Amino acid sequence: MRKTNALLIQETLKQRKYISIPWLQLEYDLTYLEAREFLKQMILRGWVASEPTGIHYSVRRKQLCLRKIRRDEVDGLYNDLTADSILALTCIEKYHPDFVFLYMVETDEKGGHDSGWMSETYLDYVAHAINNVKRVYEAAGDEYTVIVTADHGGHDR
Repeated sequence: MRKTNALLIQETLKQRKYISIPWLQLEYDLTYLEAREFLKQMILRGWVASEPTGIHYSVRRKQLCLRKIRRDEVDGLYNDLTADSILALTCIEKYHPDFVFLYMVETDEKGGHDSGWMSETYLDYVAHAINNVKRVYEAAGDEYTVIVTADHGGHDR
């Protein structure tokens, strides 16, 4: 897959009315299965319609609400927030939803599975996740109940 991020993806989507799995394969150098999963993620985020017209999925331009976070807005170990944290912050600020779900996959996948539980890389990703959760928690204020959990443990891995 060609390296990208949510902001670049949204900028590309803003220029299109429709996308398809073959287009995703060509645009992002994906296999069919990867493109299908990528499309599912776009549907879950509300960026494209869930029902196709033929093989084309309509781009929902009004749902493309990510914004670039200024460096002075970010603290902690890393100099940027994850794309999902940016989306959560933007949606809280703009839409005041009843519910926000933020899944921090990087800690588990890139930190734990790829580098090993309690490795230096894993601990860096944990610090990054804590920073991201802290920012979302601060943005949520007293209007939300924040629950932080893990999808599984990693003892002796």
